[in-house]
Amino acid sequence: MNEERLLDVGNKVVERSLKLGADEAEAYISWTLRRSISMYMGSIKAAESVEDFGIGLRIVKDRKIGFVYSSGRIDDVDRIVMRGISIANASKRDKNWHGFPTRGDIPKVKGTFSKDLTEVTLDEMAELMYVGMKIIEEHKDVFPVGGEISVYHVKRAIVNSNGVELGDNGTYAISYLEVVARREGYTTPVSFDIVHERTRLPDIEELAKAVCKKALESLKPIKAERGVMPVVLSPLALEELMTYTFYESISAENIYRGRSYYVGKLGERICSEHISIIDDGLIDRGFFTAPFDDEGVAHKETVIVEKGILKSYISDSYYGNLIGGGSTGNALRTRSYRALPTIHPTNIILKMPSADLDDIINDIKQGLLVEHIEGAHSSNPESGEFSIVAAPAWAIYNGKIRAVRGAMLSGNFYELMNKIELMSKNIKQVNHLIAGYIMFNDVHVIA
Repeated sequence: MNEERLLDVGNKVVERSLKLGADEAEAYISWTLRRSISMYMGSIKAAESVEDFGIGLRIVKDRKIGFVYSSGRIDDVDRIVMRGISIANASKRDKNWHGFPTRGDIPKVKGTFSKDLTEVTLDEMAELMYVGMKIIEEHKDVFPVGGEISVYHVKRAIVNSNGVELGDNGTYAISYLEVVARREGYTTPVSFDIVHERTRLPDIEELAKAVCKKALESLKPIKAERGVMPVVLSPLALEELMTYTFYESISAENIYRGRSYYVGKLGERICSEHISIIDDGLIDRGFFTAPFDDEGVAHKETVIVEKGILKSYISDSYYGNLIGGGSTGNALRTRSYRALPTIHPTNIILKMPSADLDDIINDIKQGLLVEHIEGAHSSNPESGEFSIVAAPAWAIYNGKIRAVRGAMLSGNFYELMNKIELMSKNIKQVNHLIAGYIMFNDVHVIA
């Protein structure tokens, strides 16, 4: 299925929508081929190749909005359109509706598609998984729990009645591994790591060695000590915490509804003057890089925090209009054509003073190194309050690390933003976040 075919479908659906009585219409069409190899407890569990095609249609009639989607072949366009119109007619009139986005200049991006990646076979992916499993087997006392290698080829098109007519073609690859270490009757917490790529398969050897190293370092833990101390969070741990706090608070929807910690704080200092935070939907090879968002609005670089000052929120077209400033190109359909667009970050880049991770740890007299957290979903995005389990985690004593058990962190994430000290130089992307290990001062550790 090529992009031209997707655009043809979109144009046909929008045209029929207008002829059948819609005031406005938007068609989002996507085709996805997902291939994956799954491992469970040291054996290949599944090899899948799944193709998915469908359309999501938004209909507007008399400022009433209806949404409908259809999977597979789209033979009866009128039936889909009439369902959308019926839903719109039954909906409440939205006095704030301002229309779908209009056509604009669309930038070019790099590093978002690889023909080689589209041609990777399940056999090749299985061989890679066996390589990872072999490396795990070579580490005494380490045992595989789970893992997956997935490759996605995604084509999408957006057509609306305001002149937007756009197509895109991208590739994605994700690999993760989970292991535990077991010795003398003690089993460590699961050691987990994940790699996101756009144009190549993740390095499974490096991934396997990393999770094995973490698992072995988690053996023979001591009881965690309570106190207020420096804490170093991995990018994986920080991304999870930010997902349920910071990302929610910079959303224009939550700003408009008064559900954000940052309501009315544009232009105010929210963290150290040495810190800047950027949402960049155009960075080369970024996992969420694309020419445009899922409403057809151009992606761009949005400075959220500049030298500690809150400069911008992130918006889709609807809430961007309500709070002023328009869309920042942050509309994302988390379930492809099956979902309405909602506000999400693209690639969040942290900029601040950096040092080698070893040097950061060496300078800590007493602290905690945290690789993964549990319970971030229970954080309060409005207040920033959180209480999370840190596992695996290591106590830091005079620059040396020792595995600990029973560690928890509690506090307020927005206050924690003022306690950021340093970032490690080894940067990686984990989902939306592009960052290194981050050191926070004066964090409450509960044993």
